[in-house]
Amino acid sequence: MFSTTVSRRKAGLKPAFMRCRPPVSIVLGIFFCTVITSFAQTPQEAIDLALAHDNDIAAARAGRVAAEYGAQAAAYDRLPQLSLGSSYQYRAPDNELDLTLPTGSTTINLSRKHNMELSAGLHWLLFSGFAVESNIEQQRLQSLLADNALQSTELDVAFKTISAYRNVQATQLQHSSLASGRERARIQFEQVEHLREQGMANEVDLLSLKLALLDYDRQLMETAANIDNARLTLETLTGSKTFTVRQPPAQLPSLVVPELHIEQLYQMQAFRIRQEMARNQQRLTDSARLPTFSVDSLLHYGKPGTNSVEDEWMFYGTIGLSLNWSCNWGGNRLASAGARAAVTQADANSRAVRQQLEQLYKEEVRRYISMDSELAILKQAFDVTSKKMEIIQVQYKEGMASVTDFNDANLALTQAELRYRSQILAILLELNRIELLSGKPIEQWSVSQ
Repeated sequence: MFSTTVSRRKAGLKPAFMRCRPPVSIVLGIFFCTVITSFAQTPQEAIDLALAHDNDIAAARAGRVAAEYGAQAAAYDRLPQLSLGSSYQYRAPDNELDLTLPTGSTTINLSRKHNMELSAGLHWLLFSGFAVESNIEQQRLQSLLADNALQSTELDVAFKTISAYRNVQATQLQHSSLASGRERARIQFEQVEHLREQGMANEVDLLSLKLALLDYDRQLMETAANIDNARLTLETLTGSKTFTVRQPPAQLPSLVVPELHIEQLYQMQAFRIRQEMARNQQRLTDSARLPTFSVDSLLHYGKPGTNSVEDEWMFYGTIGLSLNWSCNWGGNRLASAGARAAVTQADANSRAVRQQLEQLYKEEVRRYISMDSELAILKQAFDVTSKKMEIIQVQYKEGMASVTDFNDANLALTQAELRYRSQILAILLELNRIELLSGKPIEQWSVSQ
C-alpha cells in the first residue's frame, strides 16, 4: 500500500484531503451508522413492535372478539325464551244481556271497557329441524374464521417488516460499499497529486481520479436518500422513530430450510373452515324441509281476567303446543341442491389451493438453493477482485499500471463486495419467505440478525 504522507505544499494550495473530501452529510451519515451499531435492534424486535402497533392487526383482533361474542350469544338459542309483558285495552260498545227473572228484569254487562293485564311467558323451541344447532355451529365457524384472518394479518405484517428491515440493511450496505470505494479513490488521488507535484504524474491522471471521486459522491448522496426512504417505511411499520437496524452480516450464518407443514398454513386452515361452513349451511338448508315443534306457556294477572262479570284482578294461566310444517312448492329442495353444490365447490377449491401452495413452496426452495450456489461464486469474485486491487496498487506504485487500471479495479471491487453482501441479505429474506410458506410460526423464524 502507498504511504499517505504528504510533502510540503506550495504556498496558497489547500491540502488534497480538503479539496477531495466528501460532502458533510455523507461523512456524518457514515459516522452515525457506525455509532448506532452498538445500539441496533434485531429483526425480531422490529417484528414485535410491528405486531403491537399495526392498525390492521388491531382491527382483526377486534373482529375476532366480535365473532367470539357472536358464537357465545348463539349458544343461548338452545335455552327457553322468557318474556314479560303488560297490556291495556279499551272496548266499545258494551256487550249487554237483558234477563227477565221472576223477581223482575235485569241487565248483565258481558264485557268490560277497561282490560288490564300483566303477564310472564315462556317459549321453548323443542325441535327446529336442527336449524338451531346449525346456526350455533355457523357462528362458531365464523369465530374460527376471524381468528384465521388475524393470523393471516399478523404473518403479512411480520413479513412486510422483515422485508423493510432487510431493505434498510441493503441500502446501508450499498452506502458503506460506495464509501469504501471512495476512500480508496481518495487515497489514490492524494498519492497521484503528490507525484504530480514532483513531476512524476500528469494532470490527466489526477482529473480521472477527480471524476471518479465526484461520481462516488453523487452515488453516496443518492444512497443516503434511499436510506431515509427505507427507514421511513420501517418506522411506519414499527411505530418507532428511534428504531435502528443492525449492520448486515459479513458472512452467511448457518441456516436450515424448514419442511412444509401444509396443514398449518393459514390458507389451508381457512379453506377447511369454509368447507365446514358449506356443509353446515347444507344442514341448515335441509332443516327448512322439516317441521318445528314448540311449547308456549303464559301466567297472567289481569282485570277482569277470565271472569268479566265480577271484574276483579285475578291470576290465570295458558299453555299450548305448536307444530308448524311449511311447504314452499319445491323451493327448499332446490335450495338444498344448491347447498350441496356449494360443498362440492369448497372441496375443489381446497384441493386447488393445496396444489398451488405445494408448488409455490417447492419453487421458493429451488430458488433458495440456486441463490446459495450463486453466493459461492460471488464470494470467489469478491476475493479475486480484492486480490486484483492489491496487485494494481502495487503495480501503480511501480509505474506498471495506469489510473484507468486503478479506477476499473476499484469499481470492480466495490461492485463485487456489494453483490456478495447483498446476496447474503437476499438469502436471509428468501429463507424467511420459505418459513412463511412452510407454516412455521413467526416466533420460530430466522430473524435474530
